[in-house]
Parts: sequence; C-alpha cells; structure tokens
Amino acid sequence: MSRKRQAFSLAEALLCTGMLGLLLVTLFVVLNFGFQAFGVGTTRMGILGEIESLVARLRRDIESSTFSSIKIQNDNSRRVTVSTSAGPRDEVRHILCMVGMSEWGQPQAFQPQDGAPEWNRYWLYHSDLGVPKGSLYRLEIEPANVGSNRGSGWKNWTDYLTDYALTPPATGPLYTSQVLRTRRLTSQLLGLEVTRTTAAVTVRLRLLWDGRKSPEAGKRTEVQEIYLRVPPRNRML
Repeated sequence: MSRKRQAFSLAEALLCTGMLGLLLVTLFVVLNFGFQAFGVGTTRMGILGEIESLVARLRRDIESSTFSSIKIQNDNSRRVTVSTSAGPRDEVRHILCMVGMSEWGQPQAFQPQDGAPEWNRYWLYHSDLGVPKGSLYRLEIEPANVGSNRGSGWKNWTDYLTDYALTPPATGPLYTSQVLRTRRLTSQLLGLEVTRTTAAVTVRLRLLWDGRKSPEAGKRTEVQEIYLRVPPRNRML
C-alpha cells in the first residue's frame, strides 16, 4: 500500500515562500504609491484652497482702493535665487501697499460733505526673502490721521522699506500709525511680482510645493503660478 503524503518538500516550501514574498512586495509597492498619491493630493488641495483665499483677498483690497494710493517696491533689491528640482530660479519678492476701509457699511465711514471714504486703513502685502520658500504677510495698519494723505498713499512708505526690508513688524505702534494685525497668508511663496499701468494693477504670484518623490529624481518640486489683473474702482480720491 502507498503512503499518504504528509509534508511539503524543501523545494515546494521555498517556492511557496518566494511567491508569498513577491506578493507582499507587490502589495507594499501598491500601498506605498497610494499613500504618496493621497499625500500629494491632500497637499495640492490645501495649496489650492490657500491660493483661492489669498487671491480673493488681494483682489478685493486692490479693487476697493484708490489708484493713486497704490505703492509698490519692485526694484532689484528684492530678488532671490531659489533651487528647485528643475534647476535654480531667479525670483522677485515685491511689497505692495494701498489705502482701504475697515467697514464699508457704516455711515460714519464716509465724509458728509462729498461722500468720499474716510480711508481708515492701509493694507500692506509684505513678501519676505526666505529661501527656498518665503512667506507672504498682510498687515492691517490704522493711520493716525484718518482720511488724510489719500492721494499719495502711506506717508511712512519709504521709512518702512528701509526699516523692515526683510520681515514685517508685529502688531503694535509703527511710526505714527498702529499695526492692528499681521497675518501670514502663505508659507509657500516662490515669487510675488507686482506692476502698475495706467489701466490696472497686475500681480504674478508663484507658490512652491513638494510634489511626489520618484526613485530616479528624488523629491520633485512643483510651481503653481497665478496671474491677476485688477483695475481699481476708485480712480478719484
């Protein structure tokens, strides 16, 4: 009578172990790719949400301001060289300032004689010079004399560019004005380029974020660029 087989041979055990190992490696690769894709997608959604909020605020501030009050520091002093996975990039980080209003719905916010706004705020967008990623801040500044100096913009503009070239100030006194809020809008800043023509203010905003890693090239950086052209509604004081 023949005996019943009760155990695997060594070759069969090695073959089963190898197949199981191959299956586990394949499963790990698939899961790792899925986790990376999920992480990149989550980061992308966060960046897009940040961009949407930033652009909406910037557009609203420029549209509501006066054309003559808008001041831009766009000289060569605010340039940085940033290393990306595609190579080095030369970027500009401009500073933008304009008059504004804290609340448009209040009757006392307008002058009784001609209905002109009192302009009780300055909005200042400050891009720092950090590399590879900088930060973009929005400062809410309350002037000492509400409604004054509307035609030429903030009177301490030149002093600010000298004293706060690198980073913006915290809340508190600032010359004859008061910084009520300093809010960081993004920490993914690559470049902020602002120009002004007789028709509109043009903003080119570039954000840098880490994309998916690849075995060949390692970590890949991606650039999100936004172009914004805004004509201020108030051309008169």
